[in-house]
Formats: sequence, C-alpha cells, structure tokens
Amino acid sequence: MVPHLSAHGLARRAHRRDSDGRFCHPGGVFEHFTDDARRILVLAHGEAQHLHVNSIGPEHLFLGMLRETEGIAGNALSDAGADYNRARAALEEHNREQTGRESDREPFSEATIRVMERSLQISWAQADAGIDTEHLLVALLEQDDDAMEAVLAGLNITPEEVMQRVDALLAERDL
Repeated sequence: MVPHLSAHGLARRAHRRDSDGRFCHPGGVFEHFTDDARRILVLAHGEAQHLHVNSIGPEHLFLGMLRETEGIAGNALSDAGADYNRARAALEEHNREQTGRESDREPFSEATIRVMERSLQISWAQADAGIDTEHLLVALLEQDDDAMEAVLAGLNITPEEVMQRVDALLAERDL
C-alpha cells in the first residue's frame, strides 16, 4: 500500500532550506521516483542552469526526458521524432520571444509541481510501484504550457503522437 502523500507535498518539502540557505531534500523527498525519473529531474536542473533560469520548468523536464534514454519517455519522444538539439533550439527561440518573464526563486516552478502531482496520480491510478519516466511524460503532455507547445510545434510532433508511442512501448514491455 502506498502511503498517503501528494506530489505537491513532496515538491513543497523539496523547497526547504538548510542552515546555510541551500535547498535540501529531507528524508527521501523523491523516494517514489524511479532512478530514471530522478535522472530526468537532475538533467532538467542542468538544463535550467544552462538557460540561466532559477526554477525547473516543464520545458526543462522535456529536455531532460530527451537526454534520459533508458526510460519509456525518452524512447517514446525519440520514436515520435523529437530531437534534443531541435527541441532546445525551439525552446531558446521561445524564450527570446518572452520578455520580462520572471523566474521563480523556488527549485521547481508551479507548473512543474503540477506535473509531479499529476505523475503521482497517474502512477497510483495504474497501481505502479513508483513514478517512472512515462508518468512524468504523460503528466507533462496533459499540461497547458506555452513553452511546451512551442517546443512541440517546433518539432512538428503532437502530444497524441507521443502518447501513441508511450502506449506501444508499454505494451511491448508488458509482453
């Protein structure tokens, strides 16, 4: 039985700071994430830093998914025709067009917290043992996010195409 937690609570706990003011992750905040899903978060953090953004946004999760090739998410995106370099270029173009947009000071944007909340719900609804890459991807594709829409449009892929690939890869895995 999965303990009663919410991704919102998990993400909020991640916003705690230690005595030096650094963000800390007390007591296994991401204990429900698989290693591959945690790797996406680490890669997303690197993407946000590279783009000089304070908070990890959904678009950074997407770039992290493209770089994490072991999970269903990265494979589904690749199979649908998503390319890391093209996605990053589309995101950079979108960011250039956005002026005066303030970045959160927290490690995760509110939109990313919603993605994590939804991925937890999806995982539990499917009675899966934890949040895996496909749960993050499905939750991400369900969100209404301008940056993500711009990236997907720049790649000429639709959320429906990606979801079909997720379903196919899950069916193959379950054989």
